[in-house]
Amino acid sequence: MQDSLFTLLQNSIIPNQCIICHKLHASNLCSDCLSKIPHKPNIWIHKYTQQKSLFAPKIHTNIQPNLVEGKLMSILTCTPFNDPIIRKSIHYLKYKNIPQIAEPLGAIMLRTLTQHIRLKSNIILCPIPLHPKRLQFRKYNQSLLLAQYLSDKLKLPLYLDLQRIRNTPQQMRIKDRRDRIENVIASFEAYSRAPKNSTIIIIDDVTTTLSTIQEAAKALSKQGFNDIHALILAH
Repeated sequence: MQDSLFTLLQNSIIPNQCIICHKLHASNLCSDCLSKIPHKPNIWIHKYTQQKSLFAPKIHTNIQPNLVEGKLMSILTCTPFNDPIIRKSIHYLKYKNIPQIAEPLGAIMLRTLTQHIRLKSNIILCPIPLHPKRLQFRKYNQSLLLAQYLSDKLKLPLYLDLQRIRNTPQQMRIKDRRDRIENVIASFEAYSRAPKNSTIIIIDDVTTTLSTIQEAAKALSKQGFNDIHALILAH
């Protein structure tokens, strides 16, 4: 209660402003700065899939090398992480206690998803979870906020029974690619079975080596999910 009163008082004295241009804006990322984030989607499709990918490439989509291992059938990313606006926005979302940035960032994901997704029924969204200790420290899960935004807009259910069972060091702090991959091995466990004929889309904010979402997909596959995809904000 004391924290919420402090936040309310702080917001009434110091109005929200865009983290980029510093104009007043409720979500801390104004529409002008949001529009400068490049629309450069990437798609990975599993080489050995026997069905059409959930995501259909468009003229402006960058086709990445085929996935040849793992349980993910396809991966769609929205924008490059090296863009300074998206990099700063994700940093503020995760580490500066500004969860409201999830809404404009979610809008980027919504645009990319609706442009590329093939019509299909029984789609479920699954946010990458935080370990309980990290969630206790951060107070919210940024991937869940993004997934909730998409769920609300598209009227899709959420799968919240994927859990992170190892409190691994943050991927962003690990420079070596091999160390990043090894860091997340066996980090997840899913606790409920896949609904019949369901398609699940893993939701996350950033991927570099694809290792986190691949490990999450392994855990989901053990509960009967076999049509597994991922939508990531930045790569």
